[in-house]
Amino acid sequence: MTCPGNNDGMGAQLQCRLSGMLFAECQGLTYAHTPFTTMDFTPANETDWPAKWERFIGVGVGELAAADIARELGEPRRISNPTQMRMIENTFWSVPGCHEYADLFPHRYLRLTERFAARYAAAPKDGCEPYYTQGSLNVALHLRRGKDLGHKMHLWTTDEYSATVVETIVDTARNAGKPCMLRVFSQGSESDFSALHRFGVEFHLNEDLFKTFHSLISADVLVMAKSDLSYCAALLSKGVKIYQPTVHQPLPGWLVAGQDGGLDKRSVERALKIARHN
Repeated sequence: MTCPGNNDGMGAQLQCRLSGMLFAECQGLTYAHTPFTTMDFTPANETDWPAKWERFIGVGVGELAAADIARELGEPRRISNPTQMRMIENTFWSVPGCHEYADLFPHRYLRLTERFAARYAAAPKDGCEPYYTQGSLNVALHLRRGKDLGHKMHLWTTDEYSATVVETIVDTARNAGKPCMLRVFSQGSESDFSALHRFGVEFHLNEDLFKTFHSLISADVLVMAKSDLSYCAALLSKGVKIYQPTVHQPLPGWLVAGQDGGLDKRSVERALKIARHN
């Protein structure tokens, strides 16, 4: 089976493929990788944008190529969701994604997260360095904003939610003697995030998406948005994940915030003790 995704942005397309890899792993199927070919939100001056992301992420490295399987078995049978799949020998299936399965069994991603992280770490980054301050607990806050939210306001992350999460992290880190470096990754201007100014956060707004994604994955603590980009970063990250309730479900070990940003402080304390920063 293969998951070619759709023409959405990078995060949504990557999540399609990761969910397909999960379904194949758990159902005893052979996954064949379809690389990114077209992608929404591609900058006007970029002609190689999908291929750049394919190289940067590297999750398809080591997998069979869908094009090779098609030459052997013929073009895949295209279906809209994995429940339409039938276990027929020498049959090649193509499904956009397997989100329904992944959201029912998110814990099964734990079979693959080490593989995802290792492939991402091994993929060339072409000089792209994440924002990371040695000697500090690096906290990356992804706040969803931008033109794509015009009809998706339910995916908006409020400043008040973020401020509540940040306050818990900062207080817990201070009690543990860990200095924090707080960074916000989003779009817009600093004036749009007034509730966060008192924490001395460093803003990275409207910046290069490769560096943003790499910084989310590299952070010691990732505060997720209601976003496929955030979710994929969390699947590739070895840091602490703070999950904001949304459609796609959290993995075991992720810290789940309340709708107001409330967190169980003991869980935060335990998580920060084993965070990569020592």
